[in-house]
Amino acid sequence: MLTAGLRGHLTPLVIEEDDEKITVMMNPCGSGGRAVIDGSYGPPRNFLKIKKHPLMTLGKENFPAYCCHCPFQDLIPIETTGYPIWVTEPSENPGIEPCKFMLYKDKKSIPDIYYQRFGKVKPS
Repeated sequence: MLTAGLRGHLTPLVIEEDDEKITVMMNPCGSGGRAVIDGSYGPPRNFLKIKKHPLMTLGKENFPAYCCHCPFQDLIPIETTGYPIWVTEPSENPGIEPCKFMLYKDKKSIPDIYYQRFGKVKPS
């Protein structure tokens, strides 16, 4: 389901697997990353960048506004079920480095940091 949705951005996907997770990478992200590459955050479009908001930007500064939907794809499942469906790791350099979506094979192996960044505690 995740990869089918991401393919809708018409961007190549790289999929890697290790013992604990499957990682899906888009480079560029077909939405936020592509807007960066297209120059949409500069003149004349001047798309909004969020200076810093702990939930919307995962604490990152000057976060592209379109990328703000990604943290909520993690937060909403955490708040409703206790665990994310997948873990989103936005690019440090959107449009240059890939965004990552990690699907952990065992939800109990999801690192604590992915809860802490929302002020949440991982279920025990």
